Amino acid sequence: MQWQREDIDPQQRGRVFEQVIHDMFAEAEMSPRTSFRPKGEEIDGSFLFRGRPVLFEAKWLSKSVAASSVYQFKGKLDGKLIGTIGIFISMSGYSPDVMSSLASGKSLNVILLDGDDIKLLARSKAPSIEEALAYKIRAAAEEGIAFAPLRRLAKMHPSRPGRSLDLHPSFLSRILLNPSRLVTRQAMQNPHIMRSMLLPGVAASPRSERVLWRLDSTRLHQPALLVLTRTRPDWDHFVQQVGWPLGEENQLVVRDYSSMLSRVSNDREFRFRVTVNPVQAKVRPDVLSETQRKKLEEGWTRSFRVARRDAPDQLNWFLERASSWGFEVPEIRSKPEVLGLEEGEGSNKDVRIIGREVRKFRSFDSNSKVVISTATFEGRLRVSDSEVIRQKLISGLGPAKAFGCGLLILAGS
Repeated sequence: MQWQREDIDPQQRGRVFEQVIHDMFAEAEMSPRTSFRPKGEEIDGSFLFRGRPVLFEAKWLSKSVAASSVYQFKGKLDGKLIGTIGIFISMSGYSPDVMSSLASGKSLNVILLDGDDIKLLARSKAPSIEEALAYKIRAAAEEGIAFAPLRRLAKMHPSRPGRSLDLHPSFLSRILLNPSRLVTRQAMQNPHIMRSMLLPGVAASPRSERVLWRLDSTRLHQPALLVLTRTRPDWDHFVQQVGWPLGEENQLVVRDYSSMLSRVSNDREFRFRVTVNPVQAKVRPDVLSETQRKKLEEGWTRSFRVARRDAPDQLNWFLERASSWGFEVPEIRSKPEVLGLEEGEGSNKDVRIIGREVRKFRSFDSNSKVVISTATFEGRLRVSDSEVIRQKLISGLGPAKAFGCGLLILAGS
């Protein structure tokens, strides 16, 4: 990666590094915010961890960070809302006095990450950023230690093909929808409605459990919903509302997903289908919308997610990220038609766009208008890193997962 090279200018490396950190939180849908300036101080950024704001400071110096720098950051936290915690990231590590000084302090509200932690996360290996933060925060709360190396957590994750992750979704459901019902059509048009109707089916932890889902409407008069959950769901209420409660048995199918995870191994090929939200984070988009222009005039400092709406851009976006998702797309065996591409465009990879859509709907919380661009890809993939792709199979690809994007489904090649 460019930010890990030693021959680039330190300032340039620092800017790229800040973007990497931002993208890492954005990929995990943690709503990152770039540098902002409360009175008399500067904060590198913030993000939301399980609904809780967390401040962070990121440094890449030529030498280890001293205790004074960490304590300066701690002072910023102490002046905020009671219970506010912060993440300090130092690619060059910490001097020995940092750990001892934090351990002897009155309260611990700073969690430390070093270069080895960031490199582990940047390689897209398990653990995920959410798991990493949960591990470090728990270690701080239970043991009073500010720095718990992620390599310990990484050793807890399975490294052998065929073993599923206990803390992740393991049940795949297929529910046929009844489009003649008004509530079904409303849910199909508004992802917020669909998600709110799905969550009660996850009785164990509907607030904390991430539910991946995708609307499969390739068959016009028989749309289906695919849902991935960690615990075994109960869809009786959902079928009563939008399905076929008096239909045949195959109107609702729930299968243990661990069997699919066990089949994933390096160099194995699968057919796949996934709907994603191709976007790129930009601090200042090339073309500003009226809303973006108003936000910048009001002092907006966070980046904007800019949609990749052209078919060639969407295809390139997908192919550029395939390796970080644990797979590669082999060369094509026969030339397919790709929706939105002209003759001669595209690539020689065995993937095609079978659907493109701009979804517009209203959010429940603020009644604001939400617009997302989606692309549905279908093709053939070859596993290059079984651990990474298993992680992505259960955590999803890209942003907008709450809106029906990111669920990757495999089938035998």
